[in-house]
Amino acid sequence: STPEPVAVTLSTITPSASLPVSDQKLCPVAPGQTQCSGKISSLVADFSKYNDAVHPIRIKIVTNWGASVPAGRILMEKRTGGDPLFLLACQRGSTTAPYNTPCLLSETLSGNATNRTTTDTILMTGLDVHFARRVSTGGTIITEPAVPTGLTVTAGALLATLKWTAPTVTNGAGVTSYRVTVLKAGVVFKTVTFASPALTQVISGLANGTAYTFKVAAGNVAGVGLPTAASLAAVVGAPGPPRAVTVLRVASGSIKVTFTAPLVTNGAAITGYTATCASSNLGVTKTKTGTASPLTVTLLSPGKTYKCTVKASNSRGAGPASAASIAVTA
Repeated sequence: STPEPVAVTLSTITPSASLPVSDQKLCPVAPGQTQCSGKISSLVADFSKYNDAVHPIRIKIVTNWGASVPAGRILMEKRTGGDPLFLLACQRGSTTAPYNTPCLLSETLSGNATNRTTTDTILMTGLDVHFARRVSTGGTIITEPAVPTGLTVTAGALLATLKWTAPTVTNGAGVTSYRVTVLKAGVVFKTVTFASPALTQVISGLANGTAYTFKVAAGNVAGVGLPTAASLAAVVGAPGPPRAVTVLRVASGSIKVTFTAPLVTNGAAITGYTATCASSNLGVTKTKTGTASPLTVTLLSPGKTYKCTVKASNSRGAGPASAASIAVTA
C-alpha cells in the first residue's frame, strides 16, 4: 500500500560568524555553501524578512522512514494557500539571477538497514513555505503558464508599446516574467525577456518606417509557455525631416520659415511642425509651432545671425530636424 505522507522537521540554521552583519541574511551565495542567518527550528514560522530569491535561505528537511524509502518528492504548501506543489530542481541563469524558489537543491540517503533517512535541501524565501513533506503521491506538478490574451501594439518613434492580459491559467505557479518576440517580415528580429509580471512593456531599438509584428509568452518557475498569435503589423516611426527650408526676414526680430513636407510619415499623419531659429553670435533661440508652412519665428535678437531648422510631428512624436537653412540677419 502507498505510505502516508511523513511529517518532516527543519534543521537549525546558525549564522556564519565570518560574515559581516549586513551580509548575514544572504544565504547561500551559491549552491553548496551553508552560511545562513537566524535560527529556524519550526516549520510554521514567520520567514517574511527572508525575501531575496537571489540569495535564498538554505533549509534541510530530514525524514526518517524506517526500513525502506518509498519513491517520492518534496511537496510544499505555500503560506498563501492553494494546492501543494512538487518542488522543481533549483536553477538560475547567472550569478545575479534569482533562483526559482521554492526549489529542491539535492537529496541524500543515509542510515542503516532498519532506519533509512533522506535529507533534502531546499532553497526558499520568506513567503514560500508553510509546511513541507516528502511524499510519493499527491500534489501538483508545476508547468508553464497558459497563453496571454488581448495583445495590442501602439507604434512609437523607434519603439513600440505592448499591452496584454495575463493568462487565467498559470498551472501551479504565478507568472514571474514575459517573453516578447519581435518579427520583421515574418522572421524573428529579436526576443526580449522582462523579469516582471507587468502587463505593459516598451520594445525599443526598432527602425522607423519598418513594419513589425509581436508575440508574447508568459513564464513561471517551470519555464516559458506558448506565445500568442502574432499581432497586427505596426509601422514604427515619427515623420522624416521636412525639406527645402528657406528663410526670409520679414521685420526686425522676425523670420519667416518656409519648408516642404517630409517624404515619409511612417504610418501616421503629420499633426504639426516646429521651426527653431538659433543664432551663431549670441542671439536668443526661439521656436514657432504650427500645422503648415510657412511659420514665422518672432522675438529674435535684432541684428543677430540665425539659421533655422524644422521638425515634423505625428502621434508617435517628433521626427529628426531638417537640414539648416542659410544664414539670415534678424
